[in-house]
Amino acid sequence: MYKLYRLAIVCMVLFCIFATPAFADTNFTCTIRSSGGDFTNLSTWETAIEGDLVATASKVFTVSDANTYVRYTDDNTNVTFSGGGTGFLKYINVSNQAYIVNCSGSINAGEVTIAGGHKFTISDTGTHIGLAIAECYNDWPSGLNDNCTIRGWITGSNNYVVIQTPLSERHTGVPGTGFFLTPIAGWYTGIYLEEIYTQAIGIE
Repeated sequence: MYKLYRLAIVCMVLFCIFATPAFADTNFTCTIRSSGGDFTNLSTWETAIEGDLVATASKVFTVSDANTYVRYTDDNTNVTFSGGGTGFLKYINVSNQAYIVNCSGSINAGEVTIAGGHKFTISDTGTHIGLAIAECYNDWPSGLNDNCTIRGWITGSNNYVVIQTPLSERHTGVPGTGFFLTPIAGWYTGIYLEEIYTQAIGIE
């Protein structure tokens, strides 16, 4: 009886070790809108966010207080975490997520100092980025005059680029009823997808 009891305890411990799921990656979404969003065109978003999505040092953090952070001005800048660790801030989106790459050293929740003196506060120690999502809204009746090439990213089967529209912004099967691009002169199409696993969903 004692041996059976001990065997049951061992099985329970093994189950807890191997059945506990790993922390899921966190998607980082930026909105493409004529106003009130993260970026006003796709090409600017691509330039700002492009990078290595596979590297474990590429992390998404929850921002509890933007403090003195200035969007665009403080982006693409070195930062120091309260624990003394460092990283490179790519962007803080309107959903209060910070995308920071090249994270290293001790990372604690708390105040993050941007090179130059501005600060913001994070409430966690970050999780690996999953998908880099550009969410496009149908704010341009004549189409967004822009071109976007997804190039230079490092992607994987679980960490890749998605360009999509929310369901409410998608076309109805009739031209001009959803989000679309009007390519800049000299371009044959508005979006070029050159990196593996990249998806474009709901774009007219």
